[in-house]
Amino acid sequence: MTSLAPPNIPLSENSPPLRVALQAAAAGGQIVADYFHQGVQVWSKSEQEPQNLVSRADLESEQKVAEIIRGYFPDHQIVGEEQAKG
Repeated sequence: MTSLAPPNIPLSENSPPLRVALQAAAAGGQIVADYFHQGVQVWSKSEQEPQNLVSRADLESEQKVAEIIRGYFPDHQIVGEEQAKG
């Protein structure tokens, strides 16, 4: 069984993982902010769970965050709420 515990990553200001995380968070946040100002449609992920909502902002921001992380750490596994896997 694979552990889901995060690796022991140093979080100093010069830490590459921290810099990548901040870059990814800023890029994903910018996408969400852009949609916030222009409006966004929300839909249900499935008929079985109509309360489980998703928007294009959710999908695009998650995709951008995963893209940035994979660009720096191609061997890392990514699990996202919406679609990011692997």
